[in-house]
Amino acid sequence: GGGLELEVWAPARGRSGGGTVLPDTGDGWKEPEPERYTTRWAGSRVVVEREGGDGAGPPLHPVRLRGVRAR
Repeated sequence: GGGLELEVWAPARGRSGGGTVLPDTGDGWKEPEPERYTTRWAGSRVVVEREGGDGAGPPLHPVRLRGVRAR
């Protein structure tokens, strides 16, 4: 629906990854609040988590996972 979507590439097996998102605040007057995300393998799936001062949590946006073949 035109909103923000995280495009995440799976890290190599045994590795982890991450990145930062600066979401659009709208009118441009407000400083964006950075969102930090990490990726890792948990068994046969890739887990995407949002880092925060209160620990890890689910992503705030829909996730499109790349680099993993369907079995």
